[in-house]
Amino acid sequence: MFVEDKYVFTDGNRRVELYHVPNDHAQDYLVAYLPDEQILYGADVFSLPATGPAPKYNEQFGGFYESLEELGLEIDIVLNAHGRIGSIHDLHAWAENM
Repeated sequence: MFVEDKYVFTDGNRRVELYHVPNDHAQDYLVAYLPDEQILYGADVFSLPATGPAPKYNEQFGGFYESLEELGLEIDIVLNAHGRIGSIHDLHAWAENM
C-alpha cells in the first residue's frame, strides 16, 4: 500500500497512524505513531546509542526532524530499529547539534 501523507488504522482499541516523512534516507519513508500512547517508531534515520548522547547531526536526520516538527505530533517515547528507546527530548537534543 502506498501512503501519500497519512494512513490511519485501528482495531477498535488502539489507533495507529502512519505518516510519510520525506528525508535523504528514503523518499517514501514512513513512521508509525500511536497517539494515545504518544509513541513514535522509525528506523535508520535516527539511532540512539546504547548509552550517552545522540550522535552528531547528519542530513538524513535534519530532513526527518524538520518534517516531524511540521506534523506537530505529541510525542513522549521514541522507538527506533537500532539503539535504545529514547524520548522526544533526545530528538530535540540531537537537533540542537545541527
